[in-house]
Amino acid sequence: MKAKLLIYSRRLSKCCNSKELIVLSRDGGFISRDCMKCCEKSYHVHLKDLPEQKCDQCGAAMKAEINWERNYEYVCKRCHASWVIADRVPKWSERFRYAGLSAPREAA
Repeated sequence: MKAKLLIYSRRLSKCCNSKELIVLSRDGGFISRDCMKCCEKSYHVHLKDLPEQKCDQCGAAMKAEINWERNYEYVCKRCHASWVIADRVPKWSERFRYAGLSAPREAA
């Protein structure tokens, strides 16, 4: 198993204008952006939030996409390597105290 990656959102948190860490929010691949400073807020992730990553196979830039299971993954256009982001980032409870965030299809 690969070491957990620390992937920071491309935007700052709405709560206190601080860095956000991408974490596994729920089993099944649901990821969130969690504020690194006040640790009070979690936010939904959008493609525009995810920075490029370097391909483990060929070193080319990888871009985030949404796969057929509706999970975010990084895909290399050069060598076609890919990995699901939820499989490589830390679980929320490894870094933060509880800050509930409903999945988009759940009632608030």
